[in-house]
Amino acid sequence: MAVLLGALLATVARAQPAPSQEPEPQQPPREIAELELESLLELPVVSSTKEEQRGAQTPAVVSVISGEEARNRGCTTLAEALLYIPGLYDVYDLVTHNMGIRGINGGIRASGNILLLLIDGYPVDYRPTTGNSFGEELIPLELVERVEVIRGPASALYGPNAFLGVVNVITRGGEELEGLRLVGHGGTVRLHPAGGGGLVVGGAEGSLELALGLSAFRLDRSGLGLPSSSPVLQEPLSPVPSRAPSRDDIAQPKSFFGKATVGTTGTGRVQLLASLQNLDSASEFNELAALTHGTRVAALNQNYRLAYLLEPSEKVALELTGFFLHGAPTGAGQLDTGRPDYVFIPEAGVVGFGGSAEGRWAVHPTLALTGGVDFVHENHLLLHWDRL
Repeated sequence: MAVLLGALLATVARAQPAPSQEPEPQQPPREIAELELESLLELPVVSSTKEEQRGAQTPAVVSVISGEEARNRGCTTLAEALLYIPGLYDVYDLVTHNMGIRGINGGIRASGNILLLLIDGYPVDYRPTTGNSFGEELIPLELVERVEVIRGPASALYGPNAFLGVVNVITRGGEELEGLRLVGHGGTVRLHPAGGGGLVVGGAEGSLELALGLSAFRLDRSGLGLPSSSPVLQEPLSPVPSRAPSRDDIAQPKSFFGKATVGTTGTGRVQLLASLQNLDSASEFNELAALTHGTRVAALNQNYRLAYLLEPSEKVALELTGFFLHGAPTGAGQLDTGRPDYVFIPEAGVVGFGGSAEGRWAVHPTLALTGGVDFVHENHLLLHWDRL
């Protein structure tokens, strides 16, 4: 979806000064490139050290794209916004986005699982596959303040899954939203109607701050076919030509994100975060059963976190966090093999909980020490298939 912005240019004629008057000295114009560089260096960044710093101080290659910039460009997904960052690319099969950096990704069906995806500093990957959601199902884009991207390994600070880098989505606060907003999107995909929308509400009253958002889309991509160079078409027994093009290729992603904060920084504050991603999409171009017209990927991913932040001084901070997560396919998912007597239902899932304690001490304006401990317990049901 594209957003067209028009600009109105106005010129103002000024009277020439009288000969007896000396014109005021004019300041030389500043270069646009200089202004952009200065503004980028002043942007706040938290992902590289988990401490807010100026962009010029970060010890990593960090790129920042603001939520306003992404929305003005017509983006409806995080994946679309990330494509404006140099070095990032997306392999999209109309179900999941396999994001990569500098020509490297996790391989087939990886869903960007070697790129750590965070919302407000907390991971939200789909644990049964360790993949990430970069589409409409991740978060309502109206809630995004900015996106910080570390291009390069960051496992020393963030642990596993940060082999290629880190994508940290920073959300807007309730005080900034201050009210109710309805957002709608509409268009066509190969003449099929497509669209969706979202509801965002936020506000602050005293020591309480609240921000909530939800979104839902419906996209019909029917009528697409495989390119003639596809290796699937070269197989002698390939059933694809008789079934092309795609049919009933409908995606209905939904997302919800909310956070509530109570207290002030000086006396400590408590924050509750809830994030739900519902991926529901036909899978006409997967490598297992291309164009069988019956395969569907459907999963629900949930993350809940309760955090207590105490900052007794400007140099010392302590954060205690507890979390619960659950992820599993929904009843709508199935794998169509091309035979009506062999339709398979995926069975997988994870339930987990844990906690962490982290302390930070700013020893010097250029030196901060961070230490912590964490505990995670997860029960996994490994992927297997039940015959329908």
